[in-house]
Amino acid sequence: MLLNNDGDMNILRPFVHSDNKSYYTANNGKTLAWNADATLLHEEWKMIDDTVAELVRKELPFVTSMQNAGLVKNIPNGFDIGILLSQKASSSGEAVQSMSGLQKSNGDRTVYEDDSVPLVITSSDFSFPYRELRMARRFGIPLETRRIKDATYAVAELIENSHLGNIAAQKFNGYDVAGVKVAGSTATKNDLTAPTAIAWTPATTYQEINTMIDILKTTHLQRGPFKVYMAAAWSKYMNLDYSSNYANKTLLMRLKEHSDIGSIEEIPLLSDAKFDVIILAPNEDFNRTVNGMAITTLQWFEQGGMDAHFKVMGIKVPQFRADYAGKTGAIYGSIS
Repeated sequence: MLLNNDGDMNILRPFVHSDNKSYYTANNGKTLAWNADATLLHEEWKMIDDTVAELVRKELPFVTSMQNAGLVKNIPNGFDIGILLSQKASSSGEAVQSMSGLQKSNGDRTVYEDDSVPLVITSSDFSFPYRELRMARRFGIPLETRRIKDATYAVAELIENSHLGNIAAQKFNGYDVAGVKVAGSTATKNDLTAPTAIAWTPATTYQEINTMIDILKTTHLQRGPFKVYMAAAWSKYMNLDYSSNYANKTLLMRLKEHSDIGSIEEIPLLSDAKFDVIILAPNEDFNRTVNGMAITTLQWFEQGGMDAHFKVMGIKVPQFRADYAGKTGAIYGSIS
């Protein structure tokens, strides 16, 4: 079915129109007739899509923030591509200045290293017995959304965790998928002082975050404004008075005044127990999410049409990279 329609996933999203005929909306936006019986009305698909979209916005704050900051590589028709091939290269040399323009620079031979990433599909399945769909339609009862929400939440949570590095690096077709915190990935690890420690003050965290930013700037030659992501456990400490020397200033206010900080966001899936902090440079060459397919819902029949099977799926893969010289664009801090 997909092969005969040039891989258009919308072929698995047919709907019943008001004329009781079956259609689907193709990738080009055109509504085309479908030569098989559809089950869901257009309004029912809209309810499913709205449910999925709302949960994705809530459950992917880290990935969404990266996308909104332009830290994203969009791959059209990413389902057709297994591996995003890329390389990192050594510096090709230095520039020179002259009045004539004839002076040659000392160009070094560029050395390349593989830096590819697999476009992994994240998915979760659920189903409705066809009889349940018929009864809902007959009595004008909206489709039960619990299964839709559970599948969407599972997909979103796994994608968010894979970007954060809350799960171990996984290998697909010989290539790793690794989030920003994963040991051996490209993020520099920095030890933080727990705000529950006796000697801790708000100034302690301010200085430690300032040190992390300084490492990105001086060691890894990154430029701000940097994006700071913090575990939810930091919230009550962010709202404490910074010190008696700063009247009516909280720690959060002081951090927002930092000239190198562009934004501070709370990420629910960062570890509260370790008081996680992630800082990203706004540099797509080092930090990006690879978007090969928006999270969507597909449907087909099984068991002779008695079971309407649904799959929530998407292709969103983290790619946190170091350059050939080992410089990175991310730093990760937590308590020891």
